[in-house]
Amino acid sequence: HSNDCGVNTDSIIISYRSTPASFSLGPDVIICAGESAILQAPVTTDQLLWQDGSVSPMITADTEQMYSLTISNECGFAHDEVIVDIDSNIPGVQLDSLFICLGNILTLDATQPFAAQYVWSTGDTNSSIDIMSPGEYAITVTTDCFEISDVVHVDPSDDCGQLTQYFIPNIFSPNGDHVNDVFGIYFNDDAEVISVIGDIFDRWGNHVFGSHVHPFTWDGDFNDKPMNPGVYVYHFTLVYSNGMAVVTEEVIGDVTLMR
Repeated sequence: HSNDCGVNTDSIIISYRSTPASFSLGPDVIICAGESAILQAPVTTDQLLWQDGSVSPMITADTEQMYSLTISNECGFAHDEVIVDIDSNIPGVQLDSLFICLGNILTLDATQPFAAQYVWSTGDTNSSIDIMSPGEYAITVTTDCFEISDVVHVDPSDDCGQLTQYFIPNIFSPNGDHVNDVFGIYFNDDAEVISVIGDIFDRWGNHVFGSHVHPFTWDGDFNDKPMNPGVYVYHFTLVYSNGMAVVTEEVIGDVTLMR
């Protein structure tokens, strides 16, 4: 008598699942107003969960906030977040019309309180430039989201100390003592005189002397004869530069001749 014994066998398949790998959504993002950025999740079969509850593999970031993504499975989770800001740095340039005097240096400043690029009509790319002459100066300021341009007019000032100045004495004494012997018009050392036309008249309006030569001088004679003491009228036509433009000026006055 014998017994037949059967043997039953079974197997278990054991698989290992890893905790979701760490990941990065990228650096913080700055977007322009009205624009958006796409935040992309890594490729995975694990569960996705964005901060707003969505589970899609990507999300559109169009508001100023923190966006976060959690990837999870039975073994754990991985998490990352990114801050999205909206660029509100709108450049402003408002340069009023300005005036400049000869020899002066004027600074035109378009500096913004945030990072920007600058291009002047002079070719300069600094935020401010120094100028020395009148004219129109254009500036364009550019940021990542905005661009603005402006033009400033720089005109010659009427309120400057003149480059050319002159002095006309009101008395002279042509008596041969070498002191104040001649009458003339005297200019400063830096004067830019183009021409001087002068005429002298006696008290009755008779023309007694004339000259187109610079410097103008009169020794008190008429036809090589000394004129009598008295008051004489002069008339000058001056052409000179004031540093910004050529000026023609008529000057009339009187001088006393003493012996």
